[in-house]
Amino acid sequence: MNLLRVKAAAKIAVVAVVAGMIGGCQDSVSDKDISRVSLGEVQRMSKDVGGKVMLLDPRPAEQFAAGHLPGAVNVPLEELPSERKEIRDDLAAPKYVVVYGANPGDAYAIAATKRLLRAGQGGARLFAGGVSEWRGAGLAVELAGEKGK
Repeated sequence: MNLLRVKAAAKIAVVAVVAGMIGGCQDSVSDKDISRVSLGEVQRMSKDVGGKVMLLDPRPAEQFAAGHLPGAVNVPLEELPSERKEIRDDLAAPKYVVVYGANPGDAYAIAATKRLLRAGQGGARLFAGGVSEWRGAGLAVELAGEKGK
């Protein structure tokens, strides 16, 4: 009788470990986990760039150079951690990292926000409207080497 209990307990333990490996122990982040911010919120938050807020543009350098939000930094997507590991100090320090891309469907921005969340930057937020919404509201963008164009 004891042997049957031991075998049953062993099977339950194996199932629990496998279930944990499949679902519970992974740092998966879905679109539902992303907090979004509006244009107005980004405008308010951008007044504290360099303090508690970082504006992050994960697009390739040439796209960033063609027009980005004032005060934003360019950290291309491939430079962001793809899984949970130590996050760079400059990305960990701000209370909020507002990520944006070219437009509402920008895959760079969505992927970068997920990567930051997985890496432990709980203040990562997505400004889904990106540069297109910013410009559409008549707000100035910076170009490479110029301010406020």
